[in-house]
Amino acid sequence: MKKLTLIITLFVAWGGMQAQPMFHKLFKELGYEKFSGLEKTVDGYIVAGVTNSFGAGQKDILVIRTDFNGDTIWTKTFGGFYNEEAYSVKNTNDGNFIVVGYTSSFSNYSNDSANFFILKIAPNGNLLWSKSFGGPGKDIARNVIETSSHNYLIVGSTTSIGAGSIDVYLLELSSSGNYLWSKSLGASGCDIASDILELEDKGLLIIGKTSGFSLGGYAPFVLKTDSMGSFLWAKTYDVPGSYYPKNITANEIIRGYTNDFLIVGAKGMGYVGDSQHYIMDIDSLGNLNWAKSYLMNSGNSEAYSIDKTNSGGFIVGGWMGNYMPALLKVDGIGQRLWSWLYSCPLTSYNYGKGFKTLTAFDGGYITAGMSYNTGDTLSFLFKTDLDGDYSCSYGTPTSNASSVLSMSIASRIFTSSLANLNLIDTCVVNYAPYNDITYCFTVGIPEAINDFSFNLFPNPFKDNLSFNLNNNELLEITLFDITSRKIIQQKFTNNITLNTEQLSTGIYIYEIKNESRVIIRGKALKK
Repeated sequence: MKKLTLIITLFVAWGGMQAQPMFHKLFKELGYEKFSGLEKTVDGYIVAGVTNSFGAGQKDILVIRTDFNGDTIWTKTFGGFYNEEAYSVKNTNDGNFIVVGYTSSFSNYSNDSANFFILKIAPNGNLLWSKSFGGPGKDIARNVIETSSHNYLIVGSTTSIGAGSIDVYLLELSSSGNYLWSKSLGASGCDIASDILELEDKGLLIIGKTSGFSLGGYAPFVLKTDSMGSFLWAKTYDVPGSYYPKNITANEIIRGYTNDFLIVGAKGMGYVGDSQHYIMDIDSLGNLNWAKSYLMNSGNSEAYSIDKTNSGGFIVGGWMGNYMPALLKVDGIGQRLWSWLYSCPLTSYNYGKGFKTLTAFDGGYITAGMSYNTGDTLSFLFKTDLDGDYSCSYGTPTSNASSVLSMSIASRIFTSSLANLNLIDTCVVNYAPYNDITYCFTVGIPEAINDFSFNLFPNPFKDNLSFNLNNNELLEITLFDITSRKIIQQKFTNNITLNTEQLSTGIYIYEIKNESRVIIRGKALKK
């Protein structure tokens, strides 16, 4: 069995104060490694991607769980004789993890095909179940959410069935992996989905990119369906101009702060050297509130992910310039606050892409992605403080230029079709050993510091959860489930008791903030 080398940067305490960890880790062997999915856990992080350094076949899904300091808890590969890759990993309400991507090993068709691949994994890395779902073409799952009914909705693309060359592909499974329904949605040409949200009315909001425009290339689409995947409406967003080829991607969508939705991607208008980050803000009907593009120095750039910050803004992850990971922080209306690009210290792996960035529990930012040198690739996980500081590595400020982005909106019709394709449930699991090498240390100060009396009881809780604080200012408490879904939000002063009788058993995250910052964050267990 081959070994995976882990190049690691850790943290130290400073002056007796609890430190905010900042680190950069490279997961490296002789082959190909990449992280695409990242999620926060109750005790750290979990990442998912691909490796061909070890496993059952040519390429296997790689999943690694770490603690808050980035130290590895376990590493596993999942796959068969041919190729598998994961693009997303999420927490589930029952305390496990759901991973989605594709497989060419577990299919009723040739190994040239690709099927949706869904795995449910226990906290210790053991496989609970796996499903392969698809047809004779290439069917690739890109993202997954847990619905309010605690089922799993998987979105991606299919060439096996549908109205065009590539269609949106929706699949719903129960929490135990049982098939519920599937749909393809598309028009003529290519409609490639990248992300999905469930709305308050149980409908679904899907984003991606669509072809069929007179100038070639792609433009973003937003698609609304009902809870069963039936088409309601769709809109496309084009940037005026006579550039060729036009390629505008839509990679991730999140809820904003005022019943709005933010989408990030790249605005590519022509050839090398002019694609830029963009953020688009829309309402629940797909109407455009605002859109902005961001110059990130010379060369192309692309935004892959977006998350809310603890200060009422957003953090955007991606890459820029000569393929270096980049972070962009903006306020609630898209005004740039800062942006940095990053490279890895003391190694030749100075190029790469950040595929997923999240706000960490301490207010810093954690990014997963891929670094590479000539003919060689590896996966990375790095964390900054809340200001993007990365003092153990090379952090470089980018251009401050941004501009309002003009977009034209058009309605689009997507055809819905049932997509009851073949289902297989088989998978091979392997343990993946590694070595640790420590390169340097760095330190930061946490954003949420508890500097007054605070009591939480009972914990574990059942029907009620009480908070007592020695603080007379107006505060807001928010309770999240393990999938980061907002469950309860209330204003209070000094004391509050939450009615938790209707909550499911499991782990919940509480967050208390005043008008300026988060002051308390932690977790509680419903028994």
